Amino acid sequence: MTESQKESLYATFELFPLIEVEASLLATFNCEINSDLTNFIHTTALNFEDRQISRTFILVNTNKNEVVGYFTISMKSLSTNGMSKTSIKR
Repeated sequence: MTESQKESLYATFELFPLIEVEASLLATFNCEINSDLTNFIHTTALNFEDRQISRTFILVNTNKNEVVGYFTISMKSLSTNGMSKTSIKR
């Protein structure tokens, strides 16, 4: 990837903390493959922020003014003791 291509990508996409993103912009996110991802960002992520369970960061395509992805970092560790391998993978 050339420097020019990198600069174009940086100009197109921007990362924001969840608390800085308006609800109308969040509403543009929809994952057709996994509805749990859509439900989390629309119904749970802000609650987890308020309760200091996790922090979520939103990737926005600024050219289209739409959310294209997000990631969440847990503030707590998750114990998998006693869980099945299938449950852990989820």
